[in-house]
Amino acid sequence: MGLSSELTQRCRTTFLKCSEFDSNASLRAIFVTDELYSFRDRLPAAGNKSERVDKCLEFLLDKRLSNGRPVLPIFLAALRDRYQEGDALRDELGALAEAVQSTLVVASDLPPTKRGQADVVGKQTSDQNGQTGQYLVILAGALVGLLTGVLGNLLAAWIQQDVLYNSFTLINIISIIVLTAVGLVVGVLLQR
Repeated sequence: MGLSSELTQRCRTTFLKCSEFDSNASLRAIFVTDELYSFRDRLPAAGNKSERVDKCLEFLLDKRLSNGRPVLPIFLAALRDRYQEGDALRDELGALAEAVQSTLVVASDLPPTKRGQADVVGKQTSDQNGQTGQYLVILAGALVGLLTGVLGNLLAAWIQQDVLYNSFTLINIISIIVLTAVGLVVGVLLQR
């Protein structure tokens, strides 16, 4: 994502007011901070102030730090810090840095490592949801088997007119266990 033509023109106009663009050496002198130093030797040289402004702006616009932060707002902040508090140019550079920062930094501009981490987290969540679904199918199968065994035994007791207490013999308990196991097997087979 680039800058609007209005914001680009604001940058250009403001840069032309800065004495740091008077020479290639004075422009390079801004690139002394840890974040900017690696771009210092790659700055394109220019024959005059206007050309220097254009080349610098074009050069910095698509540059990013290893953490994904755009370089242009960092450059603007470093340039701003070279001017005294109360200087109108300092205030103009500060406002410009904020405008450029808000334009260039959007959610889709996360660095590749962050996007990769987000993808891994999304995959883990998806996998966890899939595993939860598999366990629910198995559990549902077991519950169906258990309920079938209990209801079958209750029905048998009712048909035989036995008291409910007498209907839970060892055979009935074994049949409930077997039907629960069958329900588990069915649940496992369904989840595949």
